Amino acid sequence: MILLNKPNNESSIPLKSSGFLSSSQPITLCVKRIFVLFLFSLFLLFLNTRDPVIERNERALTRKNPCQESLKTVRDVNSCPKDKSSWEERAKLKNCGDVPRKCFTTDFVYHCILDEYGRRLVELCAESVEVIGRRCAEFSSGGMFVQEHYENTCKTCPYVYNSSHSYLCKK
Repeated sequence: MILLNKPNNESSIPLKSSGFLSSSQPITLCVKRIFVLFLFSLFLLFLNTRDPVIERNERALTRKNPCQESLKTVRDVNSCPKDKSSWEERAKLKNCGDVPRKCFTTDFVYHCILDEYGRRLVELCAESVEVIGRRCAEFSSGGMFVQEHYENTCKTCPYVYNSSHSYLCKK
């Protein structure tokens, strides 16, 4: 504690020497400090928030090698597997593990997903990706990779899932 002597020989007034508030500070200054701290915490929160569209574009930009081998396996289908066992059967028939590839270090896996326009269902072998944001997976024939389909929100899809497990989306 610090003692402040007044020039008129009055008694000393104790002040707090540390801490957020001191008895000599007006309330408005304290409110200003709290408001500045609040704004700073909002700024930090904003820095840690990621936009799914930006993340999608960043992932797309990291794909330096479009995979022509994926494009060669695309086939239109009338329906996709609705559960894990039928997915496994179709995956076995497609035999994606034996597709020769030069583009990715990970294995190709079976997919039954939308085309990039959301008009057709296609079956193909491709590298799986994480789909984020309650979106369906789609195959971009131009980019030759799997990504989120951003035209429609899928209320039945999990928020995050592996693109090859489209049977989790009950649409």
